[in-house]
Parts: sequence; structure tokens; C-alpha cells
Amino acid sequence: MAKKTPDAEARAREPLDLVPGEIAECVKRVKAKEVVELVDTIASAKRVFATGCGRSGLVARAFAMRLMHLGIEAHVIGETATPSCGEGDLLVAISGSGEKPTTLLRATEALSFGARLASITGNESSVMWNLSGTKLVIPRLHSEQFGGSLFEQSTLVVLDAVVMLLREKLHVDYDDMRSRHASLE
Repeated sequence: MAKKTPDAEARAREPLDLVPGEIAECVKRVKAKEVVELVDTIASAKRVFATGCGRSGLVARAFAMRLMHLGIEAHVIGETATPSCGEGDLLVAISGSGEKPTTLLRATEALSFGARLASITGNESSVMWNLSGTKLVIPRLHSEQFGGSLFEQSTLVVLDAVVMLLREKLHVDYDDMRSRHASLE
């Protein structure tokens, strides 16, 4: 077994400090007004659908799960049990670029069925941004991490805050949320 050196431990500490620091800086720049608008839009929706590609899709899945825990009917686009989308529904689309073809296709389809669109993106000049009624910007900051990691991490953190605000707005207590948590895992 290789012996750990103080240099290796110090080197390991660098990304352990860097990643949460980058997330904190990014989240600090999110506009509270946009968060409140997203909370209100979700609270007024009949049902919420979530979508994104790649790691943004994983964040969308995690968010839909928490909405379900709140008692909100939530679905992930692409799952076999996802119902049709229509009037009164909301699609929450997550895309760092706001230009991902699959996410844009889902957004335009949802709009054509009469649903509303909420976009979470880092690109305020994107097609998705321009299609959306509700918009939340996750600032695009320089990151030492690969790809869109900072966007995805920050989006997850911001959406967890949205869940907390929705819980308060809808008067849902943690026992109710626990009762909806998966029992078959």
C-alpha cells in the first residue's frame, strides 16, 4: 500500500476547497427575483415536467423527485410513465447553453401543447431563453472544472433552495415529504 505524503494530501485539498468555492460564488450571483418568480410559477402549475440533457438532465431528475416529495405532480420527460403535457402544465428546461437541440425540441413541443416554459440557463441570448416565460440565470463564471460542471452543480444547489421556498409557500412539513419518499429503493 502506497504511503500518503503531505504533498499529496495538500494537493487533494485544493479541489476540495475550489469546487465549493466556485459554487458559492456562482450561487451568490443568482438573482433572488428570478428564484421567486420560478417558485411562484411552479406553485401555480397543474403539473411540472422537467428536462435537460446529460448532467443537466440528472439535475432535472433530482429536482422532479423533490417536487414529488412536496406533493407536486412532477414528471421527467423521456420516462415511460410520463403523461401527455398540456394547458396548465409547466416544463422546467435546464440547459447551460440554452441551445441543446433535444431540450429545445421538448420546449417548443411543450409550448405547442399549451404548457408554460421555465428555463434555467447560463445564456441569456439563447433560443430557449427567448421562448421562456419564466427565466432563471445561473451565471457563467470561469471555472477550473471540466465542461459545464459549475453550471450543473450550481443549478442543483439553487433548485434545492427553490424546494425549500416551495415547502414554505405550500405549507408542507418534512413529515409529509418523508411520507412520499421512496420506500422501495
